[in-house]
Amino acid sequence: MGHIYIPFKNGLNYILGGNASGKTTIFNCIRYAMGLDLSFEHNSFSNVELKIAFNEREILCTREIGSALIIVFDKENTYEFKAQTLEWDSYLKELLSLDHIYQNNSESALTILNFCFLSEMRTTNRRKQWEAINSICGINMSMFKVVEKDIIALKKDVAQNKKYKNLIEEFSNKLLTNLDSHEQTSLSQSCVEGTKESFFNSYKEKENLLLNAILKFDEIKQSSNQELTRKIFEIENVFLNINNHVGFHREDFDGLENFIKEKSTVMSFGAEIFSRFLIILSIAISSQRGSFNFPNFIVSDSYLASNDNVTYSSAVNILNSLTSNNEDFQYIEFTNKRDIPEEHVVLDLYDQGDIHAY
Repeated sequence: MGHIYIPFKNGLNYILGGNASGKTTIFNCIRYAMGLDLSFEHNSFSNVELKIAFNEREILCTREIGSALIIVFDKENTYEFKAQTLEWDSYLKELLSLDHIYQNNSESALTILNFCFLSEMRTTNRRKQWEAINSICGINMSMFKVVEKDIIALKKDVAQNKKYKNLIEEFSNKLLTNLDSHEQTSLSQSCVEGTKESFFNSYKEKENLLLNAILKFDEIKQSSNQELTRKIFEIENVFLNINNHVGFHREDFDGLENFIKEKSTVMSFGAEIFSRFLIILSIAISSQRGSFNFPNFIVSDSYLASNDNVTYSSAVNILNSLTSNNEDFQYIEFTNKRDIPEEHVVLDLYDQGDIHAY
C-alpha cells in the first residue's frame, strides 16, 4: 500500500466518505500518532506520520503500527517516547505551553488533548470531561487528588496515634497509682512523664503537619475555585449565547458542572452529543479572549451524524464564525455529508475510493 497524504490546514478540514470507507481509521491514526492510544491494528499500512504545530513550533511524530514507541523530530533533535508515559506527557506539556495556577508537572496534557477528540464510538465519561475542563481552565485537578489522598492518610495516622495516646495515658495513670506505695514516687512519675513526652513527639509533629496541610490546602482550593468560577462563568455565557443562537433555550440551566454531570444524563443521545459539541466550541471561543489551556483544535469523527440537517447547519455556522475570528484555530471533521464547500475538503473518499484501495 502506498502513502496517504492529507494536507490539513488551519480553519475547516473535512474528510468525506461513506460507511466503512476508512474515516474512523484516519481519525484513529491521528490519535495513535499523538500517543493518545496504546494500540492500533491495521493490515493495510505499517506506520503513521503526523506533523504537528503548536505555538509556532513544528514537530513530526512517526509511529509504527503495533509499537508503543513514538519517534519525534523536533527541529534538529530526535527523541523517542513510549505512548502514554510520563515522559511523553511532560514533552507534550512543554510543547503546548500549559499553564496551571500552581504547578504543571502534576497535570496531564493527554487529558486535555483527549478532550479535543469527539467520537460517537467512544464513551463519554462525564466526570473526566469535567476534570478536563478544569485543567483547560488552569486548575490543578491532579495535584488536588494527590494532596487530598495524603491528607486522608495523615488523618488516619493522627486518629490512630490519638487512640494509642489515650491507651498509654490510661496505662501510665494506673502505673503511677501502683507506684504510690513505693519509694521514689516522684522520680518514677517524672520518668514516666518524660518517656510519654518523648514517645509522642512524633505524634505532635504529625498533628501539627496535618493542621498546617489542611490550612494550606484550603487556601489553595479557595484561590483555585475563584479562578475556576471566573473562567467557567465566561464559558457559560458563551455556551448560553450559542444555545440561544441555534434555538435552544435552556431556562433550567444551573451551571456547567451540573449540566455536564447531571442534566446530560436525561437528554436524548442526539441532544447530549450536540450539547457537548457546543461546550467545546464555547471553550474554543472563550480561549480567544483569555488564558486557557486549549490546544486550539477539534477533531470530530462523524460526531454530529445523529443530528438533523438544521442542527448540523447551526453547528457549521458557529464553526465558520469561529474560524473567521481565529486564523490559528483548526477543525477536522470526518463526515458522510457530500455538500461541503470544496475549499474545505482535504480528502474525498467518495471520489478517490476508500483507504483500503490505496
